[in-house]
Amino acid sequence: MVDISIDSDSKSSVLTVMAADHPGVFSRIAGAVAMSECSIVSARINTRYDGTILDEFRVQTKGRQAIIEISTQKRISQMIERSLAGDMSLFDALQQKSARVSKRVRALKVAPRVLVTNARSKTHTVIEVNGADRPGLLYQITYHIAQMGLQINSASVSTYGEKAVDVFYVKDVFGLQIEREHVQQKIHDVLLAILEGNAESSLDSGK
Repeated sequence: MVDISIDSDSKSSVLTVMAADHPGVFSRIAGAVAMSECSIVSARINTRYDGTILDEFRVQTKGRQAIIEISTQKRISQMIERSLAGDMSLFDALQQKSARVSKRVRALKVAPRVLVTNARSKTHTVIEVNGADRPGLLYQITYHIAQMGLQINSASVSTYGEKAVDVFYVKDVFGLQIEREHVQQKIHDVLLAILEGNAESSLDSGK
């Protein structure tokens, strides 16, 4: 189920997605929105006990306005449905889009920061990401989190002007916290490279 409605503040739309949970589902949704030339300005995702996800996103156009055009709403819905069904490849297209803005990202005075800790939760490892926002950033972050074999069980995504502040509660493939320091360091290094606009480094580190 994909639904888009106008928020009461008239500056953003509310995108609600309910679907079967599977690895990388968050990144597929984020990528579909980015491919539709729109952006996610905040998000709250939840994995339910019945194996489904119920995610709510606040989305905007490039001009930071609510998505009121029916054609754009339909395009987002179709992109999400195709992405979740595995009918389209998002990575290469969004990687190229991100590479075009990498120089601008480096010029922005938003210091990138990544924190990986088990101190904030008894059951999950918490990843906090702060940096300059750009098209496709949320997709890149969540894509690499999934590629490292991590499960995102809940998240809070926010955008403040040009700054993105994202917090993810994750577990490993066994449903446990990430305890090994070298794995925590890899997560830190991969995500920091993405924030710095160094797409090639993030890809190399993510292999």
